[in-house]
Amino acid sequence: SILICNLSHGLFQTTSPSFMECLSENTPVDTVVFTSQATDADSGPNSYVEYSLRGPYGNKFSIGTVDGDVRLVGELDREELSNYTLTVVATDKGEPPLSSTMDVTMMVLDVNDNTPSFSQNIYDIEIEENTLTGTDVIQVFASDADEGTNGQIRFSISGGNTNADFRIDSVTGVISVAKQLDREARSSYSLVVQAADRGSSPRVDRTTVNIVFSGENWGDVARKDVRRFHINLLHRV
Repeated sequence: SILICNLSHGLFQTTSPSFMECLSENTPVDTVVFTSQATDADSGPNSYVEYSLRGPYGNKFSIGTVDGDVRLVGELDREELSNYTLTVVATDKGEPPLSSTMDVTMMVLDVNDNTPSFSQNIYDIEIEENTLTGTDVIQVFASDADEGTNGQIRFSISGGNTNADFRIDSVTGVISVAKQLDREARSSYSLVVQAADRGSSPRVDRTTVNIVFSGENWGDVARKDVRRFHINLLHRV
């Protein structure tokens, strides 16, 4: 669906049943976010209009009784609540007073105010030295409470992978073996994995993936095989 918002803070007449306004979640407190205007065809005191707000959001919005300016009086957090529906009441000064209402929906637009967060600070795994190239060994997970590109995460290995022995899928966070591993050349790894969102000023979180080899290494196995070969030769002699 397509959301069309009025970004001009223009005036409305209470003959309209509803109105939609968009504001960023980092809008400063005391900002006028909307101006209400009602007309009354009467003359004299009967035409004087006062404004009030009806609804549960008095801790976020207020309205000027005379000028109809709706002001932000509390900080917004889109992740807490993404929209507010305010009922503006316009009441004249006649006897008896007459009133009219209009619903104003405030849509809170996302800003990149949340940092990606890994599900674990440290991941520890064991793998075999003969793990084949291309084998997936672990998947890391991270989440971001923002929406749109601000909440989209891309993974990368930012440290501990000097020989590029491992690679990571930037979208899924799956780490796989990129080269033939050699325990004699390197016995363990501590990969620094980064999760960055795609906001205009990206926010970043990091985790560590510790990888060690399990079981016997292939050098020891080869030496044992050579020793068995020599023993067999001696028995034959």
